[in-house]
Amino acid sequence: MDVFVPDPLRGSVEAASGGQCTVLYSRGGTPSHFFVLPAFTLEDIAPELGSGVHPAFIIQGRRVPKLFIGMYQAKFLPTGQAIECASLPGVQPDLLDTGLFSQSNCLGTGKTLLEIMAQTMPGAHIMTNLEWSAVALWCAKNSLVGGFIPHGNSEYGRDADHPWERGVPTGFHDYTLTGSGPDSWRHNNAPNGIADLVGNASEWVLGLRLVEGEIQVCQDNDAATWTQGVFGGQEWRAINFSTGALVAPGTAGTVKVEGGPDQGFHFAATRGVTGGFILPFAEIEGVSALPPHLLLGGDMGQLPGRAYARNTGTAYPARGGWFFPDSEASLFTYDLTNASANSTVRIAKY
Repeated sequence: MDVFVPDPLRGSVEAASGGQCTVLYSRGGTPSHFFVLPAFTLEDIAPELGSGVHPAFIIQGRRVPKLFIGMYQAKFLPTGQAIECASLPGVQPDLLDTGLFSQSNCLGTGKTLLEIMAQTMPGAHIMTNLEWSAVALWCAKNSLVGGFIPHGNSEYGRDADHPWERGVPTGFHDYTLTGSGPDSWRHNNAPNGIADLVGNASEWVLGLRLVEGEIQVCQDNDAATWTQGVFGGQEWRAINFSTGALVAPGTAGTVKVEGGPDQGFHFAATRGVTGGFILPFAEIEGVSALPPHLLLGGDMGQLPGRAYARNTGTAYPARGGWFFPDSEASLFTYDLTNASANSTVRIAKY
């Protein structure tokens, strides 16, 4: 059980944000800033998403009332004999290429990234795809009401569509210091929002992958509990193309990425054309078997961003895009090619 002890930093953050943000401490005493995301139902966002609580708030069959989402991209800090992950403003986010993300000696610790996150504090984990979805759907709903979708570092330190918006340079390539952009670079267009979900460094997320083109997920948000190995083990499930049921990976007739003309792709029950594909997010045709809350297609209208997919080998997702304009960075952009060198992660907690 977590024990919340009042302290000046936590008190000031909670007071300034009206309780929407808080500070939690690692086992080594490092503070991390979190946005508190209350549970909501799919019908709260849009009827076409289905009904019931968003599955990001179901972990091991149990509904959780809220999630803590790191307000800033990850910073890994030594604390005694360990390395811990923190969510801190005004720092250069730490980058993890594909090899570091997946190896068993991540950052020279002798541990996997999952183990580093789990030892940081109880319930801590790499932000999952479903958690990203929950934030993105909240923003999509907000855009229908107020017309706002988060901006970010999508053009060498500034926002590509709003070039007067800039963050503070890190001095390393064109990354910006965490949270240094304007309020429009936060998910709610306010100083108490989650920063840098768009651009800067793309973010690896858990609980989704492509294996030889087959889309694999886990039950609800169980990926948040993964603490061992590289990316979970027996928890992976494929999705039946006809029924949407979760089935064993490799089962015939599951949802796959299938190549199309002009480097585009679509979802099908078989894989024929292989390769790497790119498509505007809003042009991806959803299929009934794929739950819209996975955010793998433009089911909710003309949402911005671009999707990258490779249907050979195994690929894990990075979301949000990068600081260079060709990536078409957006809250809805995703890359399932494993080409996301120099990406980062974001700490979350249940």
